[in-house]
Amino acid sequence: MREPAYARKTARLRDKADLLVREIGLYADTETPDLKRGMKQFAEHLAKIQDYRQAEKVFGEFVTVEMSFHAKALEIYTSAFQSIQSVNEEADLEV
Repeated sequence: MREPAYARKTARLRDKADLLVREIGLYADTETPDLKRGMKQFAEHLAKIQDYRQAEKVFGEFVTVEMSFHAKALEIYTSAFQSIQSVNEEADLEV
C-alpha cells in the first residue's frame, strides 16, 4: 500500500528541516559567543518543531493533530524569535 502524499511531503519537510538545523548549528560554531548561543537555541527550537511534526503521523484524527501542531509550533517559534532577539550585538563587538 502506498503512503499518502501528505505523509511523504511531511517526511521530506522533516528531512529538509533537519538539514537546516544542522547547517545553523555548523554556522553558529563559527560565530561570536553570544550570537553562537542565540543561533544554537534557535536551532534547538526548530528541531523541537520537527520532533513534534514527526510525532503527529501516529495520531488518528488529522484536523485535531494539525491544530495541536500549529499551536505548539507558534509557541516554539515565539521562543525561537525571543532567543534570536536576545542576541547582544554590542557584547559581540567587544569580543
